[in-house]
Amino acid sequence: MSASTSSLGFWSLGSNWRYCCCCGADIGGGLITLFGWPSIFFINIPLGILIIILAYRFLPECKCNPKEGFDLIGLILLTLSLGTISFSLMEWDSYELIFSVFMFLLGIAMLLFFCMQQKFNQSKYPIIPFGIFYANNYSKMLIVIGLNAIAILTLIITLSIYLQTTLKINPIYTGFVIAPASLCSIIISTLIGKLSTKFSLFALLKSGLFVTALGIMILIFNVFNKTSIEIFIMSMVIIGIGNGLTVAPMNLLAMENVSSDLVGAASGFLNTVRQLGMALAGIVLGCILQGSQSRSPMFYRIFNDRDYVIMFSFLLPFLFIVFGFAIVMSIRVFSCRNKP
Repeated sequence: MSASTSSLGFWSLGSNWRYCCCCGADIGGGLITLFGWPSIFFINIPLGILIIILAYRFLPECKCNPKEGFDLIGLILLTLSLGTISFSLMEWDSYELIFSVFMFLLGIAMLLFFCMQQKFNQSKYPIIPFGIFYANNYSKMLIVIGLNAIAILTLIITLSIYLQTTLKINPIYTGFVIAPASLCSIIISTLIGKLSTKFSLFALLKSGLFVTALGIMILIFNVFNKTSIEIFIMSMVIIGIGNGLTVAPMNLLAMENVSSDLVGAASGFLNTVRQLGMALAGIVLGCILQGSQSRSPMFYRIFNDRDYVIMFSFLLPFLFIVFGFAIVMSIRVFSCRNKP
């Protein structure tokens, strides 16, 4: 197997942790049913211990230069800014509107200050070396990766809530409905290396985003027509196949033109964007759910219709995937135009 094919398979399997988390719905559903909801937190203790043991056993020793510095001030600024913004968005209905707006603007100000601090710290040891953004396609693929993370997690959480609150399905069965997405994604990931020898990365990525959007459309259709639970499972299978085709090409296209001395920073920032996308998915859903219970007359008029809330929550992931598809198409179009 060639080096590029091996790296593609590595990216694919390494990125499937997000979809493997969907398998936790089965385990979590069983724990909630048998032992109550606090048990889903206690299960992390033995898993954490196991991970530490395996890390000491299998992870190679770090060979980084101990004399290299670390931007502690930048890390503190970034953490405070993102935490403040998240808090203001998730708790906006728990406090006065003025306080929520103030906290949001404070977070934005700290984030801008962090960007300025990083600009003046480029000659030392910045958290985000700006050189990574000069690589072709890196910036645009970051947006696609973030949108994909938001879409998938928003869809999974919304579907879990819908199945348990609207259809009155127990947590274990809910997990079995969602799990095919993870299983199919892993299966496709094992084949992605061979597929990359026959099709371009852009073709695989476009196909994956299209199939994912198709699966979400089928799911939305089933929500409003209430046909059968089997259609939900079929839609999750399609979504899993789409994401199996998406993750590895998406990561490899982002990293392929990054210089070797910036690969570590670029990879770290890529995963940070993915994590922020998942956090933003929780924030978006939190705002929607809080809006449906808001004391504000404006938000009450918007979100008091339960069908509207369901439609909006399921439509968001579809729009995020479509937007990501449009960005990928724009990359392809401009790259073709720039060829001599």
